Amino acid sequence: MTLSRRAKARLGLAIVFGIAIALLSFHARHLLDPNENVWTFLYGILIPMGYSAGVLIGGLWLWRRDVAGEYVLRVGIWCGIGVLALGLIAATTILHDLAEGGAIHDPLTNVANLVSAGAIIGFVVGIYDTRQQIAKTEIRRLNSQLTVLNRVLRHDIRNSANVILGYADLLTEDAVTTENAVATDDVARTIKRRAADVVALGEKARDIEGLFNASEFDREAFDVADLVTTCADRIRRDYPDSSIELDLSVSEDRRTVYAHPLLESAIESVLENAIEHNDKDAPRVRIEVESTSASAPVEIRIADNGPGISRDEIATIERGYETHLDHASGLGLWLAQWIV
Repeated sequence: MTLSRRAKARLGLAIVFGIAIALLSFHARHLLDPNENVWTFLYGILIPMGYSAGVLIGGLWLWRRDVAGEYVLRVGIWCGIGVLALGLIAATTILHDLAEGGAIHDPLTNVANLVSAGAIIGFVVGIYDTRQQIAKTEIRRLNSQLTVLNRVLRHDIRNSANVILGYADLLTEDAVTTENAVATDDVARTIKRRAADVVALGEKARDIEGLFNASEFDREAFDVADLVTTCADRIRRDYPDSSIELDLSVSEDRRTVYAHPLLESAIESVLENAIEHNDKDAPRVRIEVESTSASAPVEIRIADNGPGISRDEIATIERGYETHLDHASGLGLWLAQWIV
């Protein structure tokens, strides 16, 4: 059975908090022991309690940082490994001393002290290991995004530039007369449309640059109903022949959502894709925003009456990278996928 990200996060935090609370509770029992001298109190109680408290604070930090579930679980596993490793070392040492005829005062406390050190060591190693994994994942993500960006920019800009140059040559070669005025007007519209495509491509590239620079933890508050309405109005203005329907079933107290700063770009990219690749005379798009319960996330669903996205293009986007043979038709769906 595969655990969800939320389940992994809960399991990882349960391991970290369970270890920290169990060790703190054990050490706290000795705080009021009148037989403990200063050095025993310092090295046998206070310092191990500090280790355990450090693990507890680290767990709270993980929880507040909203770290991805698989990474939280990874830290929890490392913390558990530290506990087991130093616990086994302590137990082996005590058993060896006992076999040699030595006397061990309060062996359980000795084991707990070393286990506390193992817990904080495991936690620190887990954080370091997790950061390494996040860095490797980020590098792979950036490489795939840069590959897509490079391919689309070279392909789309080159095509648009060739069209603009070709039609511009027609304008310079043919004198504008009454007979060819209509044809010249068509040429000018084509040039204008292609130039607008290049500008739009540059805007998407700018948004992707924002993705490169944004932290994984960046979030902004949005009124999701207002945001979707604004996007729909902009699409209606840019594509007057299209029909945009809204169904805002989300309740008033659920309209505020916390999402990536480029959420608006993701919605617009999907809407533009639904219109531009629609083969109907009257493109129709429906946007639904709803939350089925107080605890459920807000869902934004966009559907259209067009041919849909090809299976190959969906498979490419879900795979996360392009090949020479398999690639998406532009930047819009990639941008939406990366933001999501």
